[in-house]
Amino acid sequence: MRHGENVSKVRPGRPTPSADLLRQMQMHPDARIDQAVNAPNLNQFDPLNARILCGASADAYGPFPSGEMIESEESDTHAMIVRTATDLFLVFRGTTDLRNWLTDLDCAFDLEDGCKIHRGFSRALDSVFNRVTAEILRPGYKGLRFWLAGHSLGGALAMLYAWRFFTAYHQTLFSGIYTFGQPRVGDRTFRDLYNFSGLKARTFRVVHANDIVPRVPWLLGGYKHAGHEVFFGGIANCKSSIANFQLDPSLTAKLPWDIRNAWRELARDKVALIADHHIDTYLRLFFTTKRDQFAVAA
Repeated sequence: MRHGENVSKVRPGRPTPSADLLRQMQMHPDARIDQAVNAPNLNQFDPLNARILCGASADAYGPFPSGEMIESEESDTHAMIVRTATDLFLVFRGTTDLRNWLTDLDCAFDLEDGCKIHRGFSRALDSVFNRVTAEILRPGYKGLRFWLAGHSLGGALAMLYAWRFFTAYHQTLFSGIYTFGQPRVGDRTFRDLYNFSGLKARTFRVVHANDIVPRVPWLLGGYKHAGHEVFFGGIANCKSSIANFQLDPSLTAKLPWDIRNAWRELARDKVALIADHHIDTYLRLFFTTKRDQFAVAA
């Protein structure tokens, strides 16, 4: 690992939650990160925990985040740490300029612990890894449940952080790793080692069917997804009153969406579709759905 390297700074954009959704979150009983999360269950997606961690991922974008921020201005990498009486949350913020990030995204790899890792993600995490780890290993945090989360680039950094922590300390102490609209992080070897390490049982990638970013970097670059996929194929504007998730759906189950979105990309190009990746899409998914209306399809 090359902790401390810099990457070019990204110009600011608008990934922050809309004012209307922020008001909904503030009034929502499950919105606050200090709400008690459910006890973790390996290989079982918990929509209520996902709701809290989605709200936390949105909070990391805001001007007044709930926790301590560890930042690298050079790489535009931001990690939020929040402690409650029972839990410790590490939330990575996504990029501040979705359009430029998606346009500039390439398939360059760095070799790390026998795996090929996306170079931009690797170097972004380099810039904060040591400071974040020193903070979460403080003696006062011992015994707390440890959760990782992030939206977009933040989700990729959360997954990569979990892998680096495992390779450094040989522990899978995470209670849950929940990401939202996360791009692929590494190659087939990374996916296989990540899943075999025990991290897959704790990792849930929430994906909305219209979101282009989970399909990048492109498969032709050799990238593969790790962890469990939680796929939501709701209506296009994501205002469904019932959130029906599929856990690890087959390629056949997702084929209609893949065909539809491939056509949309050809017609409008991938940069034109970034609105479906916005954090608002995932907030609507969780915060316009009542607590008793979640259904998870195996």
